[in-house]
Amino acid sequence: MLEIRASAPGKLILHGEHAVVHGKLAVAASLDLRASLVLTLNDDAKVKLSLAELNIDIDFPLSDLPQVSAEGASSTQLDQPLYQAIHTLVAARDELSEGLESRRFAVEALLYLYCGIVKATSTQEQDEQSPSGVTINVKSDLPIGAGLGSSAAYSVCLASSMLALTRPIDAANAADLDAINAWAFLSESIIHGKPSGLDNTISCFGGAVSFASGKFNRVSTFQSLEVVLVDTGVPRSTKALVSGVRERKHEFPAVMDPLLDSMGHLSQTFLDISQQLAETSDTDPLFTKLETLMTMNHHMLNAIGVGHPALDDVVRLASSLGLAAKLTGAGGGGCAYVLLRPHASEDVKAKLFAALKEKGLRYWTTSLGGAGVAVERSDANQ
Repeated sequence: MLEIRASAPGKLILHGEHAVVHGKLAVAASLDLRASLVLTLNDDAKVKLSLAELNIDIDFPLSDLPQVSAEGASSTQLDQPLYQAIHTLVAARDELSEGLESRRFAVEALLYLYCGIVKATSTQEQDEQSPSGVTINVKSDLPIGAGLGSSAAYSVCLASSMLALTRPIDAANAADLDAINAWAFLSESIIHGKPSGLDNTISCFGGAVSFASGKFNRVSTFQSLEVVLVDTGVPRSTKALVSGVRERKHEFPAVMDPLLDSMGHLSQTFLDISQQLAETSDTDPLFTKLETLMTMNHHMLNAIGVGHPALDDVVRLASSLGLAAKLTGAGGGGCAYVLLRPHASEDVKAKLFAALKEKGLRYWTTSLGGAGVAVERSDANQ
């Protein structure tokens, strides 16, 4: 029995959120919280999806899926006629009409990649048999809608598993990774409209990435960091927060421009210190600098209007224990992260965890800069 397993990490923006929208440098790293997918074939001639985190349990007969031309769908741009046909098919399903809009987008992304990769391959090879029905089960450690790349991890899992269904895929092979990333970006385009490509790139390749003005550079010297990720549970609108910063910049350019410039310089300083961490065993002075940068950046983010009292509470709690924290992502709620030094005191960590539990906050101890996508295909008939 054929079985394909794939997993991919989320992402954490370390520095440069919001400033990056205005062309400044930002830094993000893979987060060792992952989405995982198991794909098996079925005899029902259906595409079946189970995604517990979004309360999705749905199937589509293969006969209902749109046709794909012999040329196949491109991995470089969204095939609009194919997408519109899938959008119409999914919109007709009553069970997806309620709840988060992301439920519908997640299903559309799956069907698009199935048609664009699996069905197109079958058409191109003039396979006498119809493409196989598939059953896909997805689980995720990543909170949904928290700015931690949960949709990108899902997209990378989808892309890698669909490609692995059509040919051997090696997650250590650069060409295969590029193919996974290209299809994952199209999935993200369905889910988000106009993604930057950052989230799927980090989820696919892992490690850390610096980015500015739409250009990504992998940070080869990035040293793994341990953090405590804290979810404030406060909902926020990324669109509204980004718009608010733009409005404040328009109203107070002489104040906002230097702040945004400083945030970009702070990201570069972080990269410089990260390289120094790779070159020395005396890391304590460097971690002190990293902690200072976090505190500075958090206050800058407050100054540009994207803070929240719940995030400040996390920062104050961390500071009371001799630790540093800052918001990550859009702000206005969402998540913060606390940096843990190597060999951090178990007593301090225990006090932090106890205080977070007392406040009723969800938290995860995790590492940054780890591996990207992993995909494995096994076939009992081989």
